[in-house]
Amino acid sequence: MDSLGYTVKGLTLTSAWSAVDDLESTRIAREDVMRLHRRAGSCEDGPCPNIFDVEEAGAVEARVGVQGERLIDPEALAQLDGMPAQESVVLVPRDLIEEYAREIGWSPPA
Repeated sequence: MDSLGYTVKGLTLTSAWSAVDDLESTRIAREDVMRLHRRAGSCEDGPCPNIFDVEEAGAVEARVGVQGERLIDPEALAQLDGMPAQESVVLVPRDLIEEYAREIGWSPPA
């Protein structure tokens, strides 16, 4: 034991608890900022596509989150000239978009 506490695999218990406290504080702060509400899709959690309404503190406009297969084909990505680095394209079935539209009561203009 040293002055910081018991050492386990090179990490003192006091520093480990400090790291847990830091993670918990971050989690709590993030919960105050953004929440996802699943509106379309067949999975609660997992690898299948879903669409979420995004609830953000202080948001100016409503946004949705889309969970799907990330587009990684280099030739397809080359067609997206000027896409910012923080953005990505995900692939979802067209039916999922239609399900979301019905869920929120949207219909195409006549």
